[in-house]
Amino acid sequence: MAPDPNQDKVHALIRLIYEAAAEPAIWQTFLREFGEAVRASAVGLVVIDAGGGKATVDESVNVDPYYQRSFVEHFGVHNPWTTPAVAHLWTPGSIVDGRDTIPDEDFVKTEFYNDFLKPQGWYTAFGSIISQENFGSSYITALRPHSAVPEEGHKLLRILMPHLQTAMRLHERISQLEVTVSALSDAINHLPGGVIIVDIYSRVLVINRTAESILAGNHGLRNGPSGLYASEPGESLALQTTIAAAVRARDGELAAPIPISISRDGSRRPLQILVAPIPPQLSGTRRQPAAVLFIADPDNAQEPSRTLLQSTFSLTEAEARVAAALALGKSVEQISAEFNVTADTVRTHLKKVFSKTDTCRQGELIRLLLTTWSTLRITDKAPD
Repeated sequence: MAPDPNQDKVHALIRLIYEAAAEPAIWQTFLREFGEAVRASAVGLVVIDAGGGKATVDESVNVDPYYQRSFVEHFGVHNPWTTPAVAHLWTPGSIVDGRDTIPDEDFVKTEFYNDFLKPQGWYTAFGSIISQENFGSSYITALRPHSAVPEEGHKLLRILMPHLQTAMRLHERISQLEVTVSALSDAINHLPGGVIIVDIYSRVLVINRTAESILAGNHGLRNGPSGLYASEPGESLALQTTIAAAVRARDGELAAPIPISISRDGSRRPLQILVAPIPPQLSGTRRQPAAVLFIADPDNAQEPSRTLLQSTFSLTEAEARVAAALALGKSVEQISAEFNVTADTVRTHLKKVFSKTDTCRQGELIRLLLTTWSTLRITDKAPD
């Protein structure tokens, strides 16, 4: 009967499992320590995402890259340990030993043994499917030489299995959160204005590229170790008061965003900011989102995307160019000079734009253009 695993070693491995759930690079350390504890020549851990069919974790210790590729490309489908005849053994949490799946006299005749295992000094293996759920599957395998004692290491893996299963659920949740955050970050980077999410102390938690650009200019609004502040002390106090008011509104009925202006140096017009509360989250994190700031820079108006104008309103390239310039407040004469065409040509394009957008006046057209997704930050091809 195998001796009880050393308790200190068990506790150390359990700690590594949970650390690896949050930081996948630590799986390498866990596998190395686990491999030494069970006297394995090599150890592998794979986590497969069911959605994309790709491995979100694919770590191994002491596996030659050449043989790793050959397993993926060929030997994986010729593995006698995972044939349909023994599929019933492979259930989540069950420890399966290669010696229990095929008699030794048959195993040593297989291509899998002679061309894959034997050249690497391996003879048998044991492992388990850790989890097999809708979001994907995961498994761990320890490969060992012919001299390995049957059942040695099985008890340790059984002790670790509940922790591995919990870690896989944590890994899936963290991975999903990271994907969601990445998608949301990409989404707010397409917005034409600045967006900053702060905690109750005005410290920045999330910021889009437009807001980063505004802060980088150090004109009016700034970010420091203690959070957002304005260049003018009085406005800085007003900003903190406004954010605090938004935070207090979180616990009552949804309040309307609070406007505030932040002045800037020189001839720059003030930044216009709306501060809106974010309802308290259930998460226990100490730095919860408390408010969101929507920032408009009047001196940095963005030209609507010509590509989206064309696709949204079926405009020609020339018509989209005129419409985009008009949305920036340029006159017919300015557009004529900028694009080196006559004013009559500009008016002809404008008439067609009115017809295609079902508008009659320039003010109506501009309002339509600025309230559609043509103002999203979409990269247009450079004009010829």
